[in-house]
Amino acid sequence: MLGLLIKDFKLMWMQKSFFIIIIVVGCLLTMVYNDFTFMVGFITFILSLFTVSSISYDEFDNGYPFLLTLPFSRKTYVIEKYVFGLILGLTGWLVSVLISYIMIIMNGEKITLDIMIGGLVILPMFLYIQSLMIPIHLRFGGEKGRYALIASFGIIFVIRFGIIKVIELLQVNMVPMISSILSMGPAALILILLVVGLLIMLISLKISLSIMNKKEF
Repeated sequence: MLGLLIKDFKLMWMQKSFFIIIIVVGCLLTMVYNDFTFMVGFITFILSLFTVSSISYDEFDNGYPFLLTLPFSRKTYVIEKYVFGLILGLTGWLVSVLISYIMIIMNGEKITLDIMIGGLVILPMFLYIQSLMIPIHLRFGGEKGRYALIASFGIIFVIRFGIIKVIELLQVNMVPMISSILSMGPAALILILLVVGLLIMLISLKISLSIMNKKEF
């Protein structure tokens, strides 16, 4: 797995100028909108996208048949993509949080609890999106994977809209449930979201392993 990680990081290093531009753009947009949480989400998600880009690099010019002749299993390959994605996402999150906090202090403002919570909420969202992107790109590839990802977000939106409509039709009172969830406090809520995100990632990993084992090259 270490060799695969080194390969992906070397590929990423070839685009170092792109990541510098992303950080600069994130800082500029943060100053324009005066929203420090925006930069945390922006940099975290942009960096994590390189996980699926690395899958596209591996597929390019029929690269899988050669890659899989090397001494590692398909399972190791899939696990490495999740580890690589977590490293990128968490590193992007930490760097962007530090930069945003420095910008806040330089502006003469205080780092409030709302700003801290806003940054922490990005972590479970990153886990959800990463869990969706990897199996889709492994299944459909780079070009089709982009369309499949857009379709997946559309399906999620339709399901969400459908659930809301069903709740309205059944006249279910959601206020007590929402109140009880909010009463747990932000720390407990974020912890629950993170645990759910990790469980979803484990399910996503199993799906990705199944997809990779069924692939023929």
